[in-house]
Order: sequence, then C-alpha cells, then structure tokens
Amino acid sequence: MKEKVFIDSNIFLYALLNEKEENKKCQGAIELFDSLDGNDILISTQVINEIFVNLLKNRIAKSNARKALDSIIADCEVMPIELETVRFAWNLRDNYNFSYWDSLIVSSALLGKCSYLYTEDMQDNLKVENRLKIINPFLSQKQGGKVE
Repeated sequence: MKEKVFIDSNIFLYALLNEKEENKKCQGAIELFDSLDGNDILISTQVINEIFVNLLKNRIAKSNARKALDSIIADCEVMPIELETVRFAWNLRDNYNFSYWDSLIVSSALLGKCSYLYTEDMQDNLKVENRLKIINPFLSQKQGGKVE
C-alpha cells in the first residue's frame, strides 16, 4: 500500500556522505530509500536547510551540495515551514518533550498527513497524536520497520 512518509535530514545525510565509519548506516539509508520506492516522500524546508549546512560542513562543494538537493527536491514533496507549523510545534514540544527543532519536524510530518517519520533523532516506534509513527530505520530494520 502506498504511504506518505516524512524523511528527516539525518537519513539523507547518511546516504549522501557515505562515511567509512558510518557505512552500515549509509547502507541502511540506501536500503530504506529503495524500500520506499512508490511511496510519497515529504520533506520540509527545514530538512533542505539542514542537509545543505551539513554537506558544506563535511567539505562538499557548494555546487555538488546544490545538485544533491535539487535531486532530492525533484523526488520529494517539499512543505514550507509556516506559522501554523510553528504553532503546532509549540504544542507538540509541550506534550511530548521534543526539542524545538524535532517538534518542527514532527509538526511538518503531521500537517503533511504522513503516516511515518523516519529519523534516528527521536524515540523509535513512538506514536504521535495517534497518527504518526516515528521509526528509527537503523533500529527497526531488524524488526521489519520499513514501509512496504
């Protein structure tokens, strides 16, 4: 069944950077993207910014970082961070004790009507607002946590 999923920046970065010490996570991220083929992938402008900053921090040339992001943007639905997103994030932060930045990610995923949020930054298998399941693909792979 086709699902709408939100992917956090850290998953993209593992796939893009391919660091030797993170090779298992790189492979896991690539396998996740392969398994999501056919699903609708949502990201936010926050995710785009986080990817860009981290690619530059890892000495990726600006032109290559832009090409990588252009490719991601072409394959994903991009949700802007608007005032509604921010206000909802405030409530999520209060109710779930997320960091502010994580609450913005969760808010974007919920407002974008996603069923799953893939990230390694939050509690694996947490259900938010009875609508969004947070999945750490590096923990959940062994448990069949990928959307088919």
